[in-house]
Amino acid sequence: MALVLASRIIFHYVLSVLSCAAAVCLLALSFLPRLDGTICDNRFYSWSPAEPMISYHWEFFNNTPFFTEDAFFKLKVAADLEQAWAEFLPQHPISISSEKLVDLNQSSESMWARYEDQILALPEVFVQLHCLHYIWQYTHRHEYSYKNLAGVTAELQRRRVDQCVERLRQAVMCWADPGVYIKRRVNGSIGVNLETYHRCRNFEKIRQWTLAHGVDTIYMHDGWWNVSSLPDSGGGMI
Repeated sequence: MALVLASRIIFHYVLSVLSCAAAVCLLALSFLPRLDGTICDNRFYSWSPAEPMISYHWEFFNNTPFFTEDAFFKLKVAADLEQAWAEFLPQHPISISSEKLVDLNQSSESMWARYEDQILALPEVFVQLHCLHYIWQYTHRHEYSYKNLAGVTAELQRRRVDQCVERLRQAVMCWADPGVYIKRRVNGSIGVNLETYHRCRNFEKIRQWTLAHGVDTIYMHDGWWNVSSLPDSGGGMI
């Protein structure tokens, strides 16, 4: 009798332990969607309308040798290169509610460019990519006739390049990637392994979201410096 009682006690004890363990597992699983890094975006980055699209993945940066060509960088500048950039970068800004200015630590008193009752905007990543492209164009301005550089004085072109370099410097230092690359020996000398491992946001999802939410009646010209309601205009105030 005592043996049966002891067996029942042990059985119920084990069952209780397993039930508690299952509850803990289920609780942990409920948080998994938020453990991919997106929960940090809400606390450590400013508000973005593209926030629901943010996800993360691990990837290696390419150990790219010098003078490697791809769809966006070539040794010989050509029309197809510019066409690749034109199709890749958004041509229309997005719009946000003025109520979100407080989340961006911006004043509602400023004269923001507007579309109806919304404020024109653009995810920062595309400002940086526009800058990268602009620096590329400026570097090769004597080799190819860039439409967006026509009619812009040499002084203004240089000032915009300076602005872009400073913008990219701030971005690189703000993100301050602590990942490391490793020195290695190559043919008896010291080289580097640039194939480094990084946790990255899913850029293509953010790009597709931006394309889908662009204000299609407003066009960006010369990168992000000018906008207008005409696709071939030189830009102007909205």
